[in-house]
Amino acid sequence: MCQHLNHPPKSRVRGHSTFRRVILELDFQVFAQVFNQWAQQYVPIEPGEWLAVDGKSIKGSVTDYETHQQNFVMLVSLFSHKCGFVLHSQPMENKVISELHVVQQLLEVLDLSGAVVTADALHTQENGRAPTPAGGPLSAVCESQPSQVV
Repeated sequence: MCQHLNHPPKSRVRGHSTFRRVILELDFQVFAQVFNQWAQQYVPIEPGEWLAVDGKSIKGSVTDYETHQQNFVMLVSLFSHKCGFVLHSQPMENKVISELHVVQQLLEVLDLSGAVVTADALHTQENGRAPTPAGGPLSAVCESQPSQVV
């Protein structure tokens, strides 16, 4: 870790609280954009690779917890089973956009040709829009980029 942070080998690695303070000061949108560009450049997705897409709410981001106005922030991520880490992530706010739409956007911008993408049933629901193929909107996205949906 010292080598990656350009610290002299005998110096002490910064503690958890230091990294936390630095991360709290970052512009998350910019950080996510830089991470996604890096991942696309250095971590190719190979044909037949298994990927999982899912969203998780960020602890402590819930507002108006006990009302119908409840809101929270989520991070929707594409995870590689082969590599064991996230290849792409995108933040979303519950009151602004649905997780389904974020997943569709994520799949549209990535080249997933030949990859197998697993997703929750939530990501394949129709939302009262024009009819889509039997698998729902997620299948329609993946059909335009030949990958499989499980």
